[in-house]
Amino acid sequence: MRARLGYASFLAARPEARNTDLYAVTIALLADVGKVREAKQLLDEWRTRLTSADPSFRSDSAYAVGSIAAAEGQWDKAATSFLVWHASPMRSSFHWFNRGLAEAATALARLGNSDSLRVLLERALDSPSLALGWIYETTWYPQVLQQLGDSYDARGDRVKAASYYQMYVELLKDADPPVAAQAKAVREKVAHVTGELSPAAVKVGRP
Repeated sequence: MRARLGYASFLAARPEARNTDLYAVTIALLADVGKVREAKQLLDEWRTRLTSADPSFRSDSAYAVGSIAAAEGQWDKAATSFLVWHASPMRSSFHWFNRGLAEAATALARLGNSDSLRVLLERALDSPSLALGWIYETTWYPQVLQQLGDSYDARGDRVKAASYYQMYVELLKDADPPVAAQAKAVREKVAHVTGELSPAAVKVGRP
């Protein structure tokens, strides 16, 4: 779907005709689907077209580097790069204030750092996004709710786990397959964690 929204035409264009604001997201997409060699080639091309002072490159190159590092299992480098992306000046196509936090949290989770996972994910949810916080990125928002539910469940905090799981289920209550199957699995998690809670202890909404 992401390719159909424009990245396929970006890749089909001549290098000199490519929109420089689309390099980062295209590199991340290629890395996500396992095309790491192509992602690295595109990163090198981007570097030859822009200087490090260019607003687009300064803003989003760390996103590309982190995505490649994550694809290669270099979780420390990925987490560091995503946090650099979060702190970098926002002057190109990416203007959300919580960018990089969910990505860094996922990388740190692969290193077993569950405390940082929860801190960064909850910070991402609490930070304003586009339109003064009225819009969250569909690429990570539902996943963050499930990750927080799983993390709190593993920690033994079933009240918070149930709250995040129920937010996920409510968000995707009308989802089409195969997302509906994922929502069903999370509903089963809700039933699991609420089995030892009183009904009054569980409610939908931020913990």
